[in-house]
Amino acid sequence: MINPRFDSPITNTIFEIENMRNRYIHGSTPPWIFHDIKNIIYLMESVASARIEGNNTTLVSAAISSIENSEEEEIDEVKQFLNIRRGLDFIDETIKAGDDITLAIIRELHKIVVKNLPLNKDGAEHPGQLKTRDNRINKSAAKTTSYLKVKEELEDLLRAVNMREAPQFDIINIALAHHRFTLIHPFENGNGRVARLFTYAMLVQKGFIHNASVLNPSSIFCIDRRRYYEMLSVADKGIEAGDDSLLEEWCLYVAEGIKEEIKRTMQLLDKKEVVEKVILPTLKRAVEIKALSDEERQILEVAVKKDVIQARDVSMIFGGNSSANDRRRSRKLRELTDRGLLYYSKKKYALTLSRNKELLPILLTEMSNSGLIVME
Repeated sequence: MINPRFDSPITNTIFEIENMRNRYIHGSTPPWIFHDIKNIIYLMESVASARIEGNNTTLVSAAISSIENSEEEEIDEVKQFLNIRRGLDFIDETIKAGDDITLAIIRELHKIVVKNLPLNKDGAEHPGQLKTRDNRINKSAAKTTSYLKVKEELEDLLRAVNMREAPQFDIINIALAHHRFTLIHPFENGNGRVARLFTYAMLVQKGFIHNASVLNPSSIFCIDRRRYYEMLSVADKGIEAGDDSLLEEWCLYVAEGIKEEIKRTMQLLDKKEVVEKVILPTLKRAVEIKALSDEERQILEVAVKKDVIQARDVSMIFGGNSSANDRRRSRKLRELTDRGLLYYSKKKYALTLSRNKELLPILLTEMSNSGLIVME
């Protein structure tokens, strides 16, 4: 554990994060926007984590593949990012704020990320098993933990992670734990992917991510891969030389990344911001390229305005109430639901754009143009 000076840059950054921490999780975003945002954040995290390993899948192609997901037809590069997505889902289902992260969870994450991948394409001969021979870190001269001590050191790390400390130390602990995990390098392959999922799990554990908030750690580690490896190397040197100032540099790098991602997330959780800058331009562009009719755009804009709609809310678009108009309205609402543009439950509809392969690429582009997400 490092103890930065009161006037150090990382102390200032931690104060900023703590000031924002309890504000960013309470946005004005309704559930239908939040659902789309969470899908997109998970896509970004999965693709970025896969790309840092050399996978060339783009965010747009990954988005389409996630909608068309069929395990039997997945190519290896798609399998890799979908496995990471499944790892994120597993963490959300398994870990809540304050829960311990166990060795069994880490092993399960490894099983998930290497599942059905060939050995020459980021798979593993023994999924979920700790390494049985010494290994090395790609693009690094740092020495990893001996296979004879890997279980002991990994359990020591998890004990430290699971200790309850003052919230202001959370960011430092997460940064140091991520780096230490990479040095332990506990598995024969897939250590980078598991390390980034481990970081996501710690953000959940420390309360940065829960069912009303999202955060994308890929923006910290994966958008600028060269910078990520450079900063890992700085931390390696800090360990080797016993120099806390170098470890503080690594922690500042992680803390600044989290701070910027919280700022971006605060914008994403602001309904007015997202509707005006992203959703309405997406619908307009979809009409321009004939992915939507103007009638469909009007229906979806009503859904945007009211958050949740019933069939009668769009009656005027069909010329008012009549038997013929009611039938046409019902057919159109059913069609939009089948196309993944409306979500239907208990005679009510809500807009969803992350499940339609024609509109999702437009949505991603508009989010990127507005600076709400970072696309490589």
